Amino acid sequence: MANGINGGLCMIYKGTFALKTDIVGQGDATITHGGAPIELNNKSSGGWRVNLDGSVSTRSTDIAIEFTVSDDASVQTLITAAFAGTAEIYTMDFIDYHYEGTFTPVISTETAAKDTATTIAVNFMSSGEIVRTAI
Repeated sequence: MANGINGGLCMIYKGTFALKTDIVGQGDATITHGGAPIELNNKSSGGWRVNLDGSVSTRSTDIAIEFTVSDDASVQTLITAAFAGTAEIYTMDFIDYHYEGTFTPVISTETAAKDTATTIAVNFMSSGEIVRTAI
């Protein structure tokens, strides 16, 4: 019987997997994989779509995470990087494997609800090749 993975153990870190630094205050995370097959359609395909085998165009890996805002240095550094559009190496640890590569953090929303901790949603948008490694 297969075992499930506890999503609460999945985290994003600043730096490489070997030299990672915690970012405090993480909540829910979502990874979106982008890319599309390259089509080779022509008259000889009889109107059927034909894809180039083994190739995908404009691949991307974007990670969206909600953070609790605090005065912790790791959160403040992330916010500064997001406002500056600074691309840096981040690692997303999924227990059995991790994604590592260059991402640009972008703040998508800031929420300050009454009687609730202030949060920010950050999209880590990939830039270049992202490597998935089994642990």
